Amino acid sequence: MWSAFMNGSGLHGGGGTGGGYVPSQGWEFVPCSRMDRGDRDRGKARSPLRRISSPPTVFSQIYEPQFGASPGGGEGGPGTQLEILRGQMWPGPEPQQQQQQTQHSRLKKKFEDLKKRHVQDKEDWMREKESLLREVADIQGGENRRILLDLKTVLEEVQAEVKREEEKRSELQLQYTRDRCAWELEKAELKCRIAQLEAREGTGLVSGGVQSALGPGSVASQSTREQHSETSTLRREREEQRRILADTHSTAMDLRYRLEHNERDWLREKAELLERFDVERREWESQLKDMQRKIEELYCEVRAKREGTGLDSEAGR
Repeated sequence: MWSAFMNGSGLHGGGGTGGGYVPSQGWEFVPCSRMDRGDRDRGKARSPLRRISSPPTVFSQIYEPQFGASPGGGEGGPGTQLEILRGQMWPGPEPQQQQQQTQHSRLKKKFEDLKKRHVQDKEDWMREKESLLREVADIQGGENRRILLDLKTVLEEVQAEVKREEEKRSELQLQYTRDRCAWELEKAELKCRIAQLEAREGTGLVSGGVQSALGPGSVASQSTREQHSETSTLRREREEQRRILADTHSTAMDLRYRLEHNERDWLREKAELLERFDVERREWESQLKDMQRKIEELYCEVRAKREGTGLDSEAGR
């Protein structure tokens, strides 16, 4: 028995060859080695929230050098291996904190990359939108220029037509004035001729009466024939003058009617053209106002987007 105790006490010195297990006669003493105390301490300090993060191969990597170690390794070998095993199975708070910091830095970097990409996409979209707005403004400006050119062409055509009608009217008026003057002159000449013929007829009648009272019958018959011939000639001249006067009057009336008719047509066409020009001008003004309103709306929208982008960039900085 004492030998057993002696053997057990020898275990505390580290000189046993069985690694802490001593057979004896009728008794078996298993001393409380440092390994058992380390296991108990480790079991007490173990936190229930910790998890084993090492794979099962850790045990094989730890136990193989433990079983292959020399028996005379001393007391420091098993304790060091247990500490290594405990550090691999239950890592301390420092590696977890480092891992969390690494993960946080990665997430932060990804967030910054996404933010930069979003800002870049937004700037690209704004540039594209501005280019599209410029294209729309150019298209609308070209359309407005085309409308203005069309209106200018129509106005020039109207002015040319009005000028032609004015020239025609002035020509007709001049022709009417000339014809009227000619007719008045011819009328005065005819009146003078009629007066001359009437005076000649009166003098012929007086001379014929005197000759019939003084001379023989032959003279009276001759004077009668001359008077008759002069009367027939005077009638023919009068008829010719009346016919010429009637023709002149009809021509003057025809010219006057044509002048009035052309003037009425010209006034009607002028009113129609002016009305058409006013309608087209009102349509163009309405289109111009709509275009200006759309441009102002687009400009306000672009300015609001730029201000929003500037605020976002400042907040990101």
